[in-house]
Amino acid sequence: MVIQTVSAGELPSRESDEIKSSRKEFFERLLEKVEFTYVFISFFFFTDAVLMVVLSGGASEGDGFSYDAVNYTLVHLFYVAHNLLTLILVACRYKRTIYILLSNPLLIAANTLIALSFLWSFAPDQSQTGGIFATCNMLFAVYLAGRYTLKQQLTILSYVMLTIAVLNFVFAYALPQYGIMGPPVHPGAWRGVFTHKNGAGKMMVLSSGIMFIMFNEVKAKSLRWLYFIGLMLSLQMINKTGSGGALINSFFILNIIVLLQSFKAETRKFLLSLIFLISAAILISVAYVPLMTFALGLIGKDPTLTGRTDIWEYIYAMIGTRPWLG
Repeated sequence: MVIQTVSAGELPSRESDEIKSSRKEFFERLLEKVEFTYVFISFFFFTDAVLMVVLSGGASEGDGFSYDAVNYTLVHLFYVAHNLLTLILVACRYKRTIYILLSNPLLIAANTLIALSFLWSFAPDQSQTGGIFATCNMLFAVYLAGRYTLKQQLTILSYVMLTIAVLNFVFAYALPQYGIMGPPVHPGAWRGVFTHKNGAGKMMVLSSGIMFIMFNEVKAKSLRWLYFIGLMLSLQMINKTGSGGALINSFFILNIIVLLQSFKAETRKFLLSLIFLISAAILISVAYVPLMTFALGLIGKDPTLTGRTDIWEYIYAMIGTRPWLG
């Protein structure tokens, strides 16, 4: 029998390696949580939820309130901290950042055009500031693409939208001075954690789409129920805002998701869905005007979308004067 002896110096060395390994795992988990929190807060803040309606004191459209009187110190501090942290994170993953940028030349070209637009802008100071923000936001997007998969990004965004969907009802019932619009325009319309009902409707269209996707994708029953509740809250919020555009958009978004889901189905179901999609497209193209007039009439809207289509004619004319640089 051979008895293997271990020298006195080997045990401390092994223990030291284990300690280093455990510390590394701890800091990796900590960094993962910090990054998740950073992305969650960033997504939440970019929706303009809560902060703006609170800073305005619950002001409503047409009541004479001016947003120029708002103290935007908190907003500016967030952007400074966010952009600084973004720069640090992309620098830490500089190889991945460079790879993503070189793989997306159109992204670089578009952002360069935006950044240089102050040279020919009607308001160069505003355009220059906007160009800086656009560059920082682009870098944040690059960080997301390098750090998280598309599914992970969608999961984080779903948590944000679920939080907002719940907070909308909290504000409407517990803080109606913020959550419900007052006179003279749109009195009684719900806006939840946003400054206007249209902003709330637009965000809940996005929320309903994300909730529906996650409901179909997740396997755990508890999560499916959670996303189902989120979907119902989002749709109910759209109804409470009274936004006709949001109602129509949510209808189209949910139907598009159903059709896209069919692409993953068996061949027979896919062909039936494709036939339905082509038939619907032909029907809409042939009878677009009467269909839209009828649909808008059901929700109390006129075919001009409250005068928006009249403005579009002048917008097209202005685009024609400077079609390339804007």
